[in-house]
Amino acid sequence: MPQSTGTDNLEPCPDKYHHYAYRIDPGTGQKIVYCGDQGCDDGVMPKNYAPYDGSKEEGNKRCITYPTNKDENNIPMYTDPRTSKRYFYFSRGDGKFFLKGLEKAEDAGQSESTPVDFNKIKELYDANRIDKVSRIGDLEEWYLVNADSNAHVFHIHQLDFVVTNVTFPADNVPKTYNNYTVDTDNCEKDVTLPDGTDGEECPLKSQGYRDVINLPKNSVTTIRIPFVNPFITGTFVYHCHILAHEDRGMMNNIQVVNPDGFEISGAAPTK
Repeated sequence: MPQSTGTDNLEPCPDKYHHYAYRIDPGTGQKIVYCGDQGCDDGVMPKNYAPYDGSKEEGNKRCITYPTNKDENNIPMYTDPRTSKRYFYFSRGDGKFFLKGLEKAEDAGQSESTPVDFNKIKELYDANRIDKVSRIGDLEEWYLVNADSNAHVFHIHQLDFVVTNVTFPADNVPKTYNNYTVDTDNCEKDVTLPDGTDGEECPLKSQGYRDVINLPKNSVTTIRIPFVNPFITGTFVYHCHILAHEDRGMMNNIQVVNPDGFEISGAAPTK
């Protein structure tokens, strides 16, 4: 990231989300943290940090602060404004496994009283197809919809995510899920599951970042992916981590581009 020409701290920006970023100093191997206007030496964040004011064209700022609110509960900042949300559908049929990304839930043919339309979510992996484009600076919320009667395992390369919510069958809400504690006192009832039956959407007690998560059958798992590392660009994959499912089609390609680079010149797609 470029070095500062002025202030040593990032300015707070209400129009952008706040997050936490770092790089590794190649000379020392130490983590260098980009801090908010409060600085780093507070016993929470590492003391070493690199000056960077976040400036870019037209006076816009990149805002990077704590991944959690600073209180004894260590509450995650899941309420930060998301730049977009996506829906990804896992299904199978005729010996094949499908992963289809959609912009809207209604594109899958589901309503409050009807199940997902499997004919609208069947899509096999194509190595020459870009399924999803994201940009550095985005904070995306992904709904991982397992419309199958079998469990699947979501895994993404290069990136990490936080898991925020899971929708379970109304009569089978567990107390724990993937080592998370389910906040059963704050579940939203009367939520429609992929098969059209009633479910409950429950928040999870926060944990750290991860790159793989189990998806129970007939469920929806909500994750948030911060695209904040300017060095993680290019094309890579996300897929079911069960090898037989991945090899039979349950995989997509994602392209991450830097809006401060070649995208501005019109050399890359922006959707």
